[in-house]
Amino acid sequence: MKHTALPRPFECAAPYFGGDQSWFSKKRDVATGCGPVALTNLLVYALGKPFSREAFQALQEETLAHLRGPVLSPLSFCRGARSLFRAHGLSIGSETLWCFGPNIQSQKVRAFVRECLSAGHPVALLLGPNRSRRAHRRDFSNHWVLITDLWEEEETFTLGMSSWGAFHKEPGEALLSGKWFAAFTVLLPLKTQRPL
Repeated sequence: MKHTALPRPFECAAPYFGGDQSWFSKKRDVATGCGPVALTNLLVYALGKPFSREAFQALQEETLAHLRGPVLSPLSFCRGARSLFRAHGLSIGSETLWCFGPNIQSQKVRAFVRECLSAGHPVALLLGPNRSRRAHRRDFSNHWVLITDLWEEEETFTLGMSSWGAFHKEPGEALLSGKWFAAFTVLLPLKTQRPL
């Protein structure tokens, strides 16, 4: 089995494995806050040092203002990401790989995630609605997670991810084929700007 991980440990809100949407102060944000949490994780990882839970919570709240509401698509995620990163002196681009229904294009997904992680870029994953009541991880419906690890065997692959402040290890084919769509988004640094 081949394991691809980020070159630097994913330590964003130690001792948690990334942020948690239950940390938001408003109930509506707790219910819809998975996108802002994924984006906050990406910014903290890009800044290169872990935040305390309190500092991470404050940054999650700041992230909400840049996203301007629930994050329903990679387009709104990337638009908010550019604004948030710019506010912290970083300039980014983005790339998204889409998959639909049971046709998950396993080799394409694996290559995309492997390349991103190897280059030091966690991958934000938007999982669309469940296709049936028997879908794997029904609680991951219309949900953003952040991919940090990939395990590959000849016929199968497994994704390691941050969600709700914890590490989850999920079978890739089962997770993705049970959703109407999945969108893998990576943020790529363009240049670093010095603060004035």
